[in-house]
Amino acid sequence: MTEYPNPDYYFKVEYGKLEMSFLEINGLDATSNGPKASNIELMKGLCPNNSLFESLILSNFSRGLDKKIHVKTLKITLMNTNREAIRIWEYMNSYPTTCKISNYETESGYCVIDRLIFNYNYWTRKL
Repeated sequence: MTEYPNPDYYFKVEYGKLEMSFLEINGLDATSNGPKASNIELMKGLCPNNSLFESLILSNFSRGLDKKIHVKTLKITLMNTNREAIRIWEYMNSYPTTCKISNYETESGYCVIDRLIFNYNYWTRKL
């Protein structure tokens, strides 16, 4: 019988002071560095701080087209079941362009995120 790797992992995502967890990410590259600008799509996520999520993510959509977009470094860490980092990517000058939330409860303090897409200028792999 063939053994497969344990699929128990998640992605820890940091955007400024905001920390989120996601189960799926599209757009990660296995090479060491990438100078090209593109998108990264985060799916099936959980954010434990609604007020910080509002100020860092949702505020970009409510500012209007005539306001400056605030960019930050988006850090994505692939974590194993022991909460140890397996890989780390950093996406420079990132900003959110799409956000779909399925459950936004202010009482629980958690936000369930279906899809969150960021644009970025370039990226590096740290681990």
